Amino acid sequence: MPTNCFVESGFWCFDALFVPQLHPARELQDTFYLSGLSFASVTKRTPLNMPLDPSTSLKPAEDYYKRVATVHEKGGYGSIGYRTPWSDEESHKLLLRTHTTASSAAMLYKLAAKCRDETGTSTAAEGDGFRPAKLFSIDRVFRNETMDATHLAEFHQVEGVVADRNLTLADLIGEPGMHPARLDIQFHCRVYEGLLQKDGHNGSSLQAGL
Repeated sequence: MPTNCFVESGFWCFDALFVPQLHPARELQDTFYLSGLSFASVTKRTPLNMPLDPSTSLKPAEDYYKRVATVHEKGGYGSIGYRTPWSDEESHKLLLRTHTTASSAAMLYKLAAKCRDETGTSTAAEGDGFRPAKLFSIDRVFRNETMDATHLAEFHQVEGVVADRNLTLADLIGEPGMHPARLDIQFHCRVYEGLLQKDGHNGSSLQAGL
């Protein structure tokens, strides 16, 4: 999986993963943001020779951007949304990625776009355009942590995505042990049920302990 982009937009790092725009993880004490002009200043008419602000990103595909913004603001697909105003400025901020899941989100979007033929590249012979995929990466991420003996502002994250039809819980449990063996890394993986407590909502979740 291509994870060589250390600088990501707030959209791919947070919005596409449906992290609320008011979530504490998006504040300066947790995330490194690029400094520069404000989003409002670069959306006004400016001279052609004026460079774009390095602290703001370009929009992703317009349709997808609108779908994500609508789900955040009003809900959809079974969700009621966060019922808070959507901020283009927050979504366009550039930052040092806090997780490689931002790359996973972009890759899953590309797979889904091809499946819906939004890329215009699939043909009738290819059916719906979907192709199974396995994506894997180990790469650097950055957090605005207070450095001590056990914490740094930079560390590595292991990321894996499997996309296919008819996957089961057994596939999910078995997958974490496959890639480390190929890299000659040994560890024990235990999957257990836990309580997921996030954003004021409780729910059951599966957690993997390494």
